Amino acid sequence: MGTKIEWASLGLPRRESWNPIGAVDIETGKRGWFCIKKNEACRECYAESMNRGRLGNGLRYAVPDLARVRLELYNIDQPRHWRIPRGIFTCSMTDLFGEFISDEMRDKVMDTVDAAHWHRFALLTKRAEQPTLDYLTARYAERPFPRHTWFGISIGNQAHADQSLWFMQKMRDLVGPDVVLWVSHGPAIGAVDWSGWEFIDWLATEGESGPRARPMHPAWPRADRNWCIENGIAWYFKQWGQWTPHLNGSKPPDTAHAPKKFLRLEPDGVSMRRVARKKDAGRKLDGEVWEQFPARP
Repeated sequence: MGTKIEWASLGLPRRESWNPIGAVDIETGKRGWFCIKKNEACRECYAESMNRGRLGNGLRYAVPDLARVRLELYNIDQPRHWRIPRGIFTCSMTDLFGEFISDEMRDKVMDTVDAAHWHRFALLTKRAEQPTLDYLTARYAERPFPRHTWFGISIGNQAHADQSLWFMQKMRDLVGPDVVLWVSHGPAIGAVDWSGWEFIDWLATEGESGPRARPMHPAWPRADRNWCIENGIAWYFKQWGQWTPHLNGSKPPDTAHAPKKFLRLEPDGVSMRRVARKKDAGRKLDGEVWEQFPARP
């Protein structure tokens, strides 16, 4: 189905999200999706919010709810029937490399990804771990990693980056120089020093959305942008999220009387204003929209 996630076009005129792995609540029979939250960046997961609403099965993305889930494949061949090339965010409602998904089911998804070579597929995981590397190494031991597949990981803060660097270095060796290797700094819940990451092709940055969203300090996307410019890496600014800089960082009018609408962030006391809808915060950084994609044929 179509998606509102702007970067999902991957530089093509059309964009889609494709969720071939669904989840049925075996007690109620309701269909939806399932995942297991990996770290603190997952706290306000948009996919879980959708799944717990009318569109999903009502279950949490948590280990205790796994016992109530039966995973099933849906629309597994759908990208093969889309003849016009498009960017496809694969498994946007779950993590394809989650430990709760079998290799057999994962293979079915990847078979379609490999076959539909006229599209561009975005794979994005928080599982920057040895099992993910082992699976991909085994799958592509005797054939090249497909050039139309953009492999990425999601990082929320410096700790996540430090834990994941070794993995992405190994992935660069696996996929080679012609495959897009990318990182989503999102939701950005902390600053990241990207020193040592100069081998990636693309960085996308986004603030958090949702009723309990945490604000993104303006210094964080600025640092991402500047690092990308310095190293010739494509940068995409997806959104501020639920919080936007207030009057160019000026002091809130009265935080004592509007504590839920304004926040001051450490260490410099920059002021952030909460908005009702994330689109109200806009997608501009310092007055400019950043929608860069890595150059690929």
